[in-house]
Formats: sequence, C-alpha cells, structure tokens
Amino acid sequence: MTKNFRFLTLIIFFVFAVASGAKSQASHESAHAQARKFPLSSFDRTDCRLKARYQECPSKVMTGILGQGKGAVPVLISQLNDSGRTKEPIEPDWSYTDSGDVAYFILISLFTNGDGTFNLPDVPTWQTVMNGCTTGVEGCWREYVRKNGRQSVQQAWMKAWDLNKDKISWDAKEKCFRVAGVITGRGKTGKK
Repeated sequence: MTKNFRFLTLIIFFVFAVASGAKSQASHESAHAQARKFPLSSFDRTDCRLKARYQECPSKVMTGILGQGKGAVPVLISQLNDSGRTKEPIEPDWSYTDSGDVAYFILISLFTNGDGTFNLPDVPTWQTVMNGCTTGVEGCWREYVRKNGRQSVQQAWMKAWDLNKDKISWDAKEKCFRVAGVITGRGKTGKK
C-alpha cells in the first residue's frame, strides 16, 4: 500500500509541476509580448499627417518599427485592439486617434507603394472602409469598426500575415513591404 501511495504522490507531483510550468511559461510569453509592443499612443508627429506614408516621416516610434523589419508586422497586428489615445490626433481633422488606429494606419502604410498601390491581399483597406460611406475618413473608420469590430480587422490581418509571411520582404526602393508572387494591380488604398 505504501508503494502505491508513493507512486500516486509522485504522479500528482509530476502533474502539478507540469501544470505550473505551463502556466509560468504562458505568463512569461504574455509578459514578453507586452514588452514587444510599440509605444503607439506616444506617436506625436502630427507634422507628418500630410505625408502619404508613415515610413516617410521620421519619428522615434517609426524608427523602432522599421528597425524590427517584418517582425514588426505581427506586433502591430496585436496592437489593433489597443485603446490608449495619442496626445493629439495624428490624422488631420480627426477628433482623436488611439493606438489601434495608429497600428492600422501604419500597417496600411507599410504595405503601400509610393504610387498608392496596396500589396497585401485579403485585409480591410481604406477602400474597404470607405465603400458606400459618405461621412469622411474618420466617420467611415469608426462606422466600419462599430459594424465589424476591431477583432475582425485584427483576424483578417493575422490570417493574411500567416498566409504570406514567408513571401514578404522589404522593398528598399519603394520603402514598403511586398508579397512575392501576389499580383495586386493598381488598387489604391483610398485614403489620401
């Protein structure tokens, strides 16, 4: 009986140790993901608002993002739901912008050529957001998010990232990401 009791105690200890280790690893990964986030609510370069793409406007935040290369993309996707507001709206005539808005702006920008051609299929672009809407860019964005949810925007971006991440590379001449083998045509992002 004592032999079985010791064996049972050993099994319970092993199960507890494995469960504790998994919980600890999950906590560590969550803390690591938090540490990797970009300080989007501190994006304060309102003088960049009229530039076509955010990568063309030097700022501390953009330097950090561009320095991560394509590894920045999943971090930005993870921030599409963030709600911390910027001190001032970073887009002209907007009432406010939050970190999720900034993440969306930057993601769209990073996949847009200098001529306005968007390079990542199957994500909601400004054309998608503006389709059938007449309330201005901010109003259309807020309406789109209200109807579809930020989660759906995030899921579409994550799905497109997962499908294409091995084919994505930085085009130094165009200063944007390109997806190899994807024909995008001349579809504009529709924002500017």
